[in-house]
Amino acid sequence: MIEIRVKPHPNTPSGPFDLLLVCLGYETRSLYVAERYAGTAATKIAISFQDRQVGRYEYNKSFYTSNDFKLLVFDQGEVIRLLRAAVIQLNSQSAPGTRILVDISSMSRPMIASVVLALTLVCEQRPLDVVFTYCPAVFTKPSDQRQPVTVSQPVIPEFAGWSNQPDKPVAAIAGLGFEFDQALGAIEYLEPAAAWTFIPFGEDSRYDRAVQSANGELLATLNSDKRVRYDVADPYQCFAELESLTYGLLDRNRPVIIPFGPKIFSLLSFIVAAIHAPNVTVWRVSGEQVGMPDDRVASGNIISVSALFVTTA
Repeated sequence: MIEIRVKPHPNTPSGPFDLLLVCLGYETRSLYVAERYAGTAATKIAISFQDRQVGRYEYNKSFYTSNDFKLLVFDQGEVIRLLRAAVIQLNSQSAPGTRILVDISSMSRPMIASVVLALTLVCEQRPLDVVFTYCPAVFTKPSDQRQPVTVSQPVIPEFAGWSNQPDKPVAAIAGLGFEFDQALGAIEYLEPAAAWTFIPFGEDSRYDRAVQSANGELLATLNSDKRVRYDVADPYQCFAELESLTYGLLDRNRPVIIPFGPKIFSLLSFIVAAIHAPNVTVWRVSGEQVGMPDDRVASGNIISVSALFVTTA
C-alpha cells in the first residue's frame, strides 16, 4: 500500500539531494531552480516537451547539457523507467532514503501528473522524500476573450477516477486562474450537483484582480461557503483544505478536481487524487495554442512543499 504524507517545507530548500528533476522548456523561468540547485544533486534529469521547442529552449538545453543533466523527451513510461532506474541505483548506496527535488514551474499539467504517478510507482524500492518547488511568474496581462476549448478530459488516464457506484452525483472542485470563463465552461460541461472554487491570492495583487475578473460570472453563482481562498505561498494549508473537502465528498459524491490557476494547485490536486485513488478524477480543460507561446520569467520567489512517498505493509 502506498502512502503520501504531505508536510510543510521552508520555501527555500536546502541540499544535498540525490535527484533533481526539472523541465526543459521554452520559458526563462525553466532554469530558475536548476541554476541554484544543479550543484547539490548527484543525479539530474530534465524532461522536455515533444513540441514547443521555441523561445529559450535552446539556451536552456545548452545549460542542462553542460551541467550533466540527463535529457528525456516527455513520455510517461520513460519518466517512470528513468526514475525507477535512478532509485534502484541509489539502493546500492548506504543512504536510508532518497531525497528528490522536483521543480514543476515550467511543466505541463500532464507532465506534473505523470511525475506524481511515477513517484507512487517507484517508492516500493525505498521511501522517497520529495520537495516540490514552484516559481510564480512575473505578471503578464491575460486575454479578456473566452478561448474555445479543444481539450476536455482526464489529465492522464490514471487520474480518470472510477467508482463502484457510478450513479453518485458529481461534485466539482475548480481551482481558478485568469483564463476567461474557462472554469465556468468546465463546470457547465460536467453538470455537477455541487461546485466549489479554490481562489488563489497573495503572489501579485494584479493577478488576484485578474482572477476575480475572469471568473466573475461563476463566482456570482456560488455562496461564500463554496469559495475557498488559498495563499499561493502556503501550499501545505491549501493541500489540507483540498484534501479535507475531497475526503468529505467521497461518501456521497464523485469528486472531480479541475486545476486551473497556479501550477502548485495542480500539483496538490494530483497528490490528493493519488491519495484517494481511484475515486477522484482530475479534469483537464485547455484551448489550442495559437502563435508563439508566452515566455514566463520567474518573479524571484520559490514556493515549496514536501511529500514522503512510502510503501506500508
